[in-house]
Amino acid sequence: MKYAKLFSLILLGLIVHIGLRATNYQEMFFKANDLYKEGKFKQAKELYEQIPNKSPKVHFNLGNCAYKLGHFGYALVHWRRAEKDWGLSNRAELLHNIAMVKKQNKQELVGQDSPFDRVKQGMDDIKSLVISASRAMSFFLLRLLFLFMWVISFLYLRFLYKKRKQAIIVILFIANLFCGALLVIRYNFECREHGIVVTKKTELLSGPSKSYQTLETLGETKQVLIKGHSDGFYKVKVNGVIGWVNKMTIETY
Repeated sequence: MKYAKLFSLILLGLIVHIGLRATNYQEMFFKANDLYKEGKFKQAKELYEQIPNKSPKVHFNLGNCAYKLGHFGYALVHWRRAEKDWGLSNRAELLHNIAMVKKQNKQELVGQDSPFDRVKQGMDDIKSLVISASRAMSFFLLRLLFLFMWVISFLYLRFLYKKRKQAIIVILFIANLFCGALLVIRYNFECREHGIVVTKKTELLSGPSKSYQTLETLGETKQVLIKGHSDGFYKVKVNGVIGWVNKMTIETY
């Protein structure tokens, strides 16, 4: 009985402690929101950064602060982190911000868009929407959906063919391809490490040292696939080219 009471007191203390910490972090979040509304973006950013186990909303607000401060790479990093656990609903503003910062940086690098660039931008927006949707769904759910679609197709394909329902067959085929694409994209983010250039520019080198040849220069907000690490450098793949970049210029998400 004595030990049971002691255990209960310890448990109660832990619950109170966790509750107080949660309340403090909530107050910190609201205070940071007020600072942001007052235009004190640096102070708001510092408060948001102190919140542990950041929720998608905290990352979203951190991205907004970074954008206001002109740190476009970090803005994209935080928005990408928010994107992962945001869910499928109410994503319009998040996706708009991601597209905006990428487009803005591109215009600064190459100037005004041509008609061809606008078409390409539209295709990139669709691609980003698909990627965002895949990241919002769990890996398990996507595998289950993919399996379900193939089972439905296998069971009803012969029946639909006999009934000459070619349109439905085509729709099922496209749906299977779409589910497969979502699964591949989700697997890519689940099993591989990605990063974003957070400096104005960084050199893509042929080896893990500044003494190696420069393959190309990557601008801020450029997204890369990280394939390895060595002595302060990331081995990355970008635009079909594999090279090395300084770790200080890349932030993972």
